[in-house]
Amino acid sequence: MKKIIIYLIFMLTLMPNFLHAVNLPDNIEIKSQPLLLNGSGIRKKMFFSIYECGLYLPNKTTKYEDVIKSDRKLIKLSFIYKKLSPDKIKEAFKEGIDANYKNRIDNAVSDKFLSFFNFDIVAGDKIDLYFDKSLISVYHNGKQIGSLDDSLLAKALIDIYIGEKPIDESLKNKLLGK
Repeated sequence: MKKIIIYLIFMLTLMPNFLHAVNLPDNIEIKSQPLLLNGSGIRKKMFFSIYECGLYLPNKTTKYEDVIKSDRKLIKLSFIYKKLSPDKIKEAFKEGIDANYKNRIDNAVSDKFLSFFNFDIVAGDKIDLYFDKSLISVYHNGKQIGSLDDSLLAKALIDIYIGEKPIDESLKNKLLGK
């Protein structure tokens, strides 16, 4: 009986994290160009839901190669977790980049990208990573906070989510519509 009560208390403390999923729009128009929601899922770390992630492309696909070949793509992060410090955001992006691209990305380029995140992210915030060929534009709640042009970093950022060593294999499959 004691185990059941502990389990119920544990589940009730986690329940708010599961109830906050955002329904991402099926399509988005950026610079007068439509993008379709290819797939979406919740990024979880341990037992906590951190954000809902959506991958938008001109045409739906289940293949990594098609995503990489696409000139235009968008990764939309809609945050669920109550608050993340700039250091936590930078650390998460750095870990993701290093997983596939350690020692291959110019530190000055990745440092410039990470410098865009100099604010707390709270539940309800949205971060958009828009890719137009090798140009990466970063938005916070619809306002552009930075951009840079680097094809290797662009691929590294995409690979955080759908690459060989993604941050979450289940999320990767959902983003690829599998």
